[in-house]
Amino acid sequence: MTTPPAPNDPDPGLHDAALFAHVARLRAALRKRPGDLESLRDAFAGRTVLLLSCGPSLNRWREVYDALPERPVVACVKQAIDRIDVPCHLHFLNSQNLQRFRYRRSRRPLQVFSASKGSLWFADPDLLLNVGVPPGHDLRHSLAATGDFAAEALIDVDRPRRWGPGIMYETVFHTLALLGVRRIVTVGWDIADGAAANTHFYDTAAPAAKPAPPVRPRFMPARWLARNLGLTRFCKFWLHVTGRRYNPASMIEGEAQAVAAAVPSLVRWLDSLGIELQIVSDSAWQPGTSGPSAAVGSSGHSAHPAPARTAAAQPRLTTP
Repeated sequence: MTTPPAPNDPDPGLHDAALFAHVARLRAALRKRPGDLESLRDAFAGRTVLLLSCGPSLNRWREVYDALPERPVVACVKQAIDRIDVPCHLHFLNSQNLQRFRYRRSRRPLQVFSASKGSLWFADPDLLLNVGVPPGHDLRHSLAATGDFAAEALIDVDRPRRWGPGIMYETVFHTLALLGVRRIVTVGWDIADGAAANTHFYDTAAPAAKPAPPVRPRFMPARWLARNLGLTRFCKFWLHVTGRRYNPASMIEGEAQAVAAAVPSLVRWLDSLGIELQIVSDSAWQPGTSGPSAAVGSSGHSAHPAPARTAAAQPRLTTP
């Protein structure tokens, strides 16, 4: 399947139409042959991907987008798609911090969804991947601990994927590698806040925009109803159809440290595939940064323990 060329000075409308026509062909191929990863191989060969995640640094996405020398393929993680005003071509979701997303029919992205066995979610993804979460969420069995990203190459949808922890390690980078991209620029992949906890760009929004609280029946009769009549499932389905977030997630002890320490291994794996990784983040958890970070290439990464968050600085985008 031929990838639309990256235009140098494109007509935005024509560029978007060509990309979404290409995405529509990929989606149609997956609908015809569910789980056929070969239909995605090198589908965006040689392209630059702007990968937008949900950390507070996502608020810098526009200056990064405008600084890129070519119009990128835009990939969004979960609610990042609601923060931007340009088309999103690839949308990554999992069963945590989930909500219903509405797409324009002519601008529907390729949706990649990952979930663990027994998780409760409602979606109709183009590609569904299974994540094998170890008992007790033991970080020793995570990809962040092993650092063996090559072993988790995306070659079989039926094989449970190693727990990240987190969607970026479990599915996002491996899917982009399968698609054949040559450069990934991340914005908003902040890993954690200064207290090693989940942090999102929408956490400072109005209370109404925050995730809905989980359904936890307080009394025994209510628990019995939830277990026997599916009340919890119904309530979460209602949150889904009304567009509210459900299945909120929190980080476990040591998760932020493990994810940050594994970034150099990720960079080495991507580099072996000829893929450049650049990171734009205000988070001091990103290896190789001194406080709030600029976009850095593979040579700029080094593992270090969790540092204290420093004063804000303006990010800059480094280009080859």
